[in-house]
Amino acid sequence: MTEPIRYIDFTFLFAEPDEAEAFADDCAELEYQVEISEYDGDDDRYGWIAIVTLQMAPHSPPMTAAEVAMRGFATRHGGRYAGWA
Repeated sequence: MTEPIRYIDFTFLFAEPDEAEAFADDCAELEYQVEISEYDGDDDRYGWIAIVTLQMAPHSPPMTAAEVAMRGFATRHGGRYAGWA
């Protein structure tokens, strides 16, 4: 049985705004829209949060492929993957 398609938020954390912007530029190449804002969470190492919302089935091969690509982008720009919801 296939899981239903829904909106999934992938969250990434960055220390600097230019790192988050560079991540967003990489995501734009895949036509992913990124929302960047200040991060007010518990981890003082990070000041910026980037959220990518995609419509797909959770735990699906396309979700895994998107997650792997975005993790690579985040790592390239000093960011950290914080999870999905």
